[in-house]
Parts: sequence; structure tokens; C-alpha cells
Amino acid sequence: MFHLGGRGSLDRMGCLEGLLNMEKLKSELEEERKALNAVYEELEEERSVSTTAANKTMAI
Repeated sequence: MFHLGGRGSLDRMGCLEGLLNMEKLKSELEEERKALNAVYEELEEERSVSTTAANKTMAI
């Protein structure tokens, strides 16, 4: 239980704040991973199109 006074209360608040910060960082990391995966997918599509175009050009 939280108390308004005493060191235990501050320790718990610090711990809770740390947990909230950690959850925020995890969420931000997940968003960054999603964005990075989207960029990799787009890059792979561009590579595929480039390879197809190069193959067609070489066939001419």
C-alpha cells in the first residue's frame, strides 16, 4: 500500500516510474521495429523490380 510519507513511498514511486518508463521504451522499440521492417519490405520490392528490369534489358 502507498503512503504519503516515508522513504518506502518514494522507493515505490521510483520503482513504479521506472516500470512505466520501461514499458514506454518497449513500446517505442516495437514501433521502431515495425517501421524498420516496413523499410526492409520496401527495399526488397525495389530490389525485385530492379532485378526484373535488368533481366529484361539483358534479354534484349
